[in-house]
Amino acid sequence: MTNDLNIPGSQSTPAIQGEWQAGRLAMQGGSYPENSYELFGQVIDWVERYLAQGDRPLHLDLGLVYLNTSSVKVMMDIFDMLEAL
Repeated sequence: MTNDLNIPGSQSTPAIQGEWQAGRLAMQGGSYPENSYELFGQVIDWVERYLAQGDRPLHLDLGLVYLNTSSVKVMMDIFDMLEAL
């Protein structure tokens, strides 16, 4: 079982890759899904598991060209999680 995260992008969702060993989370594209928490819930779970593994840095590579309001809210939740550590 791999701990990597791979969510292919679509017309309304970004491509998301989480590389566990490299300590990297990348998102590219536009984000305006109907339900942002359905999409980003997987990302939040992955980040929580990664951060629980110890004091390893997590590098963010964000190439998000557009975020709808609900995507901004979820991204702020992710940033808050990272800032808390």
